[in-house]
Amino acid sequence: MFFLLDSVTTMPTIFEDMYNDLFYQLFDYLDAYDIYYSFFGLNKRFNDLAEHKPTLHANITSKKFRDYYQILLPLIHLRLVALKFDELQLFIKIYYSFSKQFSRIRSLTLSNVIVDRLPLLKCILSLTLELKSSSVHSTSYLFQILHSKLPLLKYLVITNNPIVYKIYKPTLYLHQYLETLAIDVGFCSDLFKLFSCLPNIRCLTLNVKSTLISADFQIENPSIIIPTVKILIVNDQPPGLIKVEHIKYVLKYFPDLKAFAFISYSIESINGTKWEQILSTISTLTKFQLQVNVQQLKVEPNIIEIQSKFQTNYWHDKKWTNVKGDWYQQQNCFTLRVY
Repeated sequence: MFFLLDSVTTMPTIFEDMYNDLFYQLFDYLDAYDIYYSFFGLNKRFNDLAEHKPTLHANITSKKFRDYYQILLPLIHLRLVALKFDELQLFIKIYYSFSKQFSRIRSLTLSNVIVDRLPLLKCILSLTLELKSSSVHSTSYLFQILHSKLPLLKYLVITNNPIVYKIYKPTLYLHQYLETLAIDVGFCSDLFKLFSCLPNIRCLTLNVKSTLISADFQIENPSIIIPTVKILIVNDQPPGLIKVEHIKYVLKYFPDLKAFAFISYSIESINGTKWEQILSTISTLTKFQLQVNVQQLKVEPNIIEIQSKFQTNYWHDKKWTNVKGDWYQQQNCFTLRVY
C-alpha cells in the first residue's frame, strides 16, 4: 500500500532539471500506480506532472486492487485510456463502481475470462482476452457475445483459447467494425468461415498451436476468400508444424494481400526457392517478412547453400530486408540474413 502525501519537500537534482515533455514520455511507459508511487509527494513539480499527465493506463492486479480502488481511481478515472486486469472479477467490481466515469477507456485487457460474464462495453475499441484454459467456446457463440457486448470493437486479440471453429448462421452476428484480429489456431475445421462474420477485417494474425493438423490447410480451391485482409501474420509456434509448401494453400484465401509475415521454428523454412514459387503468384504483395528461430540444430546449416537460393532476380528486385534466421548452438546465438 502507498499513501499520497500532502506535504512536499524541495530537493533539486539533475534528474529534476529534465523538461516536462521528457517526463511525460517516460510516464507513457509506466503504469499509473508506478507514476504516483514513485513521483507523487516528492515536490510540487512532480505532483503537478502526475496530476496533469493527460492519459494514463492501469494494470490492476489483485495485489494492487485495494490501492487502485480506494485511492487512485477516484483521482485518475477521467484520464484513463487503457485498463488491464488479471482477474475478471476485479474488472467487474471496478466497472460497476466507475463505469459512468470511464468515459475515455478505449483499450481493455482481461485474463482468465469467461466471455458470457462480460458487461456491455460500448466505448471499447481494443480488447485482449486470455480465456480460461478450461473453457471451450464455439466460434459462433464467442463472436455473438463479443458483437453484443462490444459493438464498436476494432482490435481483438484472443489467447489461450481451445476454440472449436464451428460456424452457424454467421450473418446473424456480423461484426462491422472489427479490423484487426489475432487468434490462436488449434483446429482448422471451419476456421476460414469465421471471416464471413468480419466483413471489414484488414489485419490478421494466426498463432498456430501444436494441435493443428497440417492437412487442414491443404485445400486447392477454397470456397471462401477474404479480399479485405491486407496484412497476414502466421506464427507457427513450436515445434513448427507448418511447412513452407502449406503456406500456398493459406494464401489462396487472401487474394489482395499486401504484407505477409511468417514466423517459424523450423530451419527448413529458410528456403528461397520455395518462397519464390509461392510469393511470385501474389501480384499485390509489397512486403514480406520471414523470421526463423531455432533453439538447437543437430547439423550446422549450410549457409552458402541457403543464401544462394535468395540470389535470384526475384529477390534482388524485391529488396526485402526482413528475411533472416536465428539459431542457438551451445549458448551462442547466430543470425543469418539471407541477402
